[in-house]
Amino acid sequence: MLCSKRFVYYPAGIIIIIVYVIIYYFTRENIMARSLPGQPAKNPVRKLALFVAAAVGTVSANSFAADTGTTKKEDTITVSAAAVPAESAWGPSPTIAAKRSATATKTDTPIEKTPQSISVVTREEMDTRQPQTVKEALDYTPGVFSTRGSSSTYDVVSIRGFTTSSTVNTNQYLDGMKLQGDNYSEASMDPYFLERVELLRGPVSVLYGKSHPGGVVSMVSKRPTTEPLHEIQFKMGTNNLWQTGFDFSDALDDNGEFSYRLTGLGRSENAQQEMVKSNRYAIAPSL
Repeated sequence: MLCSKRFVYYPAGIIIIIVYVIIYYFTRENIMARSLPGQPAKNPVRKLALFVAAAVGTVSANSFAADTGTTKKEDTITVSAAAVPAESAWGPSPTIAAKRSATATKTDTPIEKTPQSISVVTREEMDTRQPQTVKEALDYTPGVFSTRGSSSTYDVVSIRGFTTSSTVNTNQYLDGMKLQGDNYSEASMDPYFLERVELLRGPVSVLYGKSHPGGVVSMVSKRPTTEPLHEIQFKMGTNNLWQTGFDFSDALDDNGEFSYRLTGLGRSENAQQEMVKSNRYAIAPSL
């Protein structure tokens, strides 16, 4: 049971007029009777009305409220919070800023509870910036410097001043597994196939074995989803860029126990150097 007070507001000008009319109605005969022949009648009504107006003005310049003293039962309002998708360290982040990661502990751990510096580039951020290489995805990450100019063959990054030399992919991992490669035979992942790119700073040999003291780059590939996903893209841009891609995912049964994902990409563009072209074709099915 809630008690509510209703207030009725009356403008001060209306009150003055009403008081003026009432006083004049009851005192007009006395005013006429007291008037002497040949002399103008004094009008005390005007003085009284001005006095009342001044009194009302001191109470409120605009209006006053009258408490009606009524109470009534208010309707019950039920407020429910909107459902927020649960975040997983191996899945998409519901916002551009991820809150969980598995790179530092290899378990689904909140980043705020991770005792080591870590940064996450989410799928939403990559969709906004549209990087074409992993090193471009890490360009705005603190402590990272991309090297080798415009080359899309290697994803060489310098973390806290430490740069790989002979074996380029020494500090790069995909879904927890180290990317293999040696000198000019290296694996380069396209950001379109990744759900997130994570950077773990500092020595991590306890978890990852031989690695650079600057840190490691951990990539998480796209996983099948139970929610329907149907995406087709066409892009063109500078350096004679032509690109097409698709990303499909859905559940295979009514219970959502089995699902699939099929991601593909085709790109052709000119490099910054003359007479050099860069072509990339890839497809990634998963079940």
